[in-house]
Amino acid sequence: MPLELCHRCTEVIFIAMEQEASEPVPTTSKPTLASLAGCWEGDLLERAPQI
Repeated sequence: MPLELCHRCTEVIFIAMEQEASEPVPTTSKPTLASLAGCWEGDLLERAPQI
């Protein structure tokens, strides 16, 4: 996001393309929510209450 738009109300508009893209856009290496499903192993830890 451009710095001049930070902390301002913005609107994002998605427009469907008539044709499929010829090559997919590379994604970041961040995992998706679906790829994390069922991955947790071990006990859940509880956080101390916020003061």
